[in-house]
Amino acid sequence: MIVLDFDALPMVSVRDFQSRGASSLRLGEGHGDIRLHTLHFDPGGEVGTHPAGFDQIFFVLKGRAWAEGDGGRVDLDAGQGVYFASGEHHAKGSATGALTIVLQMSELKLEVTS
Repeated sequence: MIVLDFDALPMVSVRDFQSRGASSLRLGEGHGDIRLHTLHFDPGGEVGTHPAGFDQIFFVLKGRAWAEGDGGRVDLDAGQGVYFASGEHHAKGSATGALTIVLQMSELKLEVTS
């Protein structure tokens, strides 16, 4: 598991399209099957331990969540996420409730680390 703190990663200013006050960071690239899910957790909700079927990024949009993988268990605030490699046994959930996004890709080459 790789923890991703999106607020701490080095962003690059977006200069195209008359942009202002916007920055971006390419997280990675890949190909193959791509799946994007929203995942809502009620307080105390969780998805139990299972092997990742795809490389995936689990990203917290709202609330506070936790993730557990090869690196142990971490608490995540909105704006943070983790990367799980395909096959990695992992679990995720929230003690207080959260709205998250899960991006799964059959071959995802992560280009950043926190």
